[in-house]
Amino acid sequence: MEIYINHITNEELEQKLEENTIVILDVRETEEYAQGHIPGSVLIPLGQLEKRCNELNKDQEIFIICKSGGRSNQACFILQENGFEDVYNVLPGMAGWTGPIDSNF
Repeated sequence: MEIYINHITNEELEQKLEENTIVILDVRETEEYAQGHIPGSVLIPLGQLEKRCNELNKDQEIFIICKSGGRSNQACFILQENGFEDVYNVLPGMAGWTGPIDSNF
């Protein structure tokens, strides 16, 4: 599998959360998201992303997260193919996330 070139660490993403202007895209399944997600993140499961990418703003930085980085890597390529330029894979993903968690869904 080809690795998407732009990525950031969980720690870098946690610092960016303070900016309140970023988009965090969670591409896990609904059940995974309901168990805990980054507050304010947008849920679009990977299997729906191609059809729903028009719900995202191409002018914003988008930080994509999943459990461990594999699905988010694929999502980066999907968005890139659909004209998004500022997309970043968050590594190692929710498996290593120590920042704030929301379980309201």
